[in-house]
Amino acid sequence: MNLEHDILSFNNLKTQPFTGSHQGMRYCIRKMGDEKKGEPVFLEAFAWPEPFSLKHTNEALIEREEFSYSEEGRAEAIRWLEERYEARKGSWNSKL
Repeated sequence: MNLEHDILSFNNLKTQPFTGSHQGMRYCIRKMGDEKKGEPVFLEAFAWPEPFSLKHTNEALIEREEFSYSEEGRAEAIRWLEERYEARKGSWNSKL
């Protein structure tokens, strides 16, 4: 699994979340917080089994991690998603 070229650039993540799926694993990376309101800003990544959206998936099945709001954080989030996929490679489709 290589998401580096699939996931939006850091500049695009500033304005919109990115969601996708790969062989039974769904994922999302999004910006959280609002610097104008003095809130901490970071990237949040999720991995969960298909077929449902993040909103409609049992929370017990969702893995979540936070990353710095930077290009480096984006790269770390991508690596984390790839690691999550590999760690559970045989089970992603079993949740269908």
